Amino acid sequence: MAIDAFDFPETLSSLHQPIIHDIGRGRIEVYPRLADPTDVAFDLGEEATFDARRGAFLAPAGAVSDWPISMLPASLRAVQKESTGPTRVLEAPEAETAPEVARILNPTTPEEAAYNASVAPGIEGYEREIDILTAAVGDVPDWFGMDPYPYQRIGALCIAAGGRRLLADAPGLGKSVQAILAGVLLGARRWIVVCPPVAQSNWAAEIERRRVPENLHPEAGIAVIRPGRKVPEPPPHRHGHRHRLTAGRAVPARTARGPPGAERGPADLRRGAPSEELGVPAGQDDA
Repeated sequence: MAIDAFDFPETLSSLHQPIIHDIGRGRIEVYPRLADPTDVAFDLGEEATFDARRGAFLAPAGAVSDWPISMLPASLRAVQKESTGPTRVLEAPEAETAPEVARILNPTTPEEAAYNASVAPGIEGYEREIDILTAAVGDVPDWFGMDPYPYQRIGALCIAAGGRRLLADAPGLGKSVQAILAGVLLGARRWIVVCPPVAQSNWAAEIERRRVPENLHPEAGIAVIRPGRKVPEPPPHRHGHRHRLTAGRAVPARTARGPPGAERGPADLRRGAPSEELGVPAGQDDA
């Protein structure tokens, strides 16, 4: 049966629970999913081995005898038969309760709604908070190029609502999409993304896929600043001079200064160098 990705029947919190598959003969496969593989290996014990090709742990069925019964497949919930050894009945442990987080009753401001939504286990029961946030900052525009997952939408709304917010989702959950959507909701006209060089192309491509430049301004574009150069080149200055990015240590000084009159490259950008030495008349450069 095919399942639409946007109608996926799981929540973000449930994806942090491993999946247990009974493969018979007293053996199981355990898929960590978003759970920490180190923690899963510890819980399964020394007899568990990891199959990198399948991305799952192989372990005796008894390794999960003390796991919450709600996580076990139907074949292991009532009776577990080991290939060697007596039949053992699994008893359900005491129900685990999630830590309680204080919730603001009847929120009225975007800040209060963002607080409640940011700690919510899901979107059910938080319709009031979503309504307050969308009334304050708007919602996903039709041109955005995708329908974010519910948790991505909530994350972007909470960020756009203001205040001190930390987007701390695990890798692969779409923090870039949430940050881009938050910028759209805030109506930002100029964006600066500070990231490692290895992530520059991904950020540029993600912003392009979300169709942000064409909806900001007909002539808007994406400029990637790499060590020593800017791609693409900035447009000419209104006085005929080019814009220049002024930075303390944009490029390491790898070469010594050449003789007077020698052509100078990007490696000669140094802290405190006069503008005229870099080919831009003093007082007419824009940062």
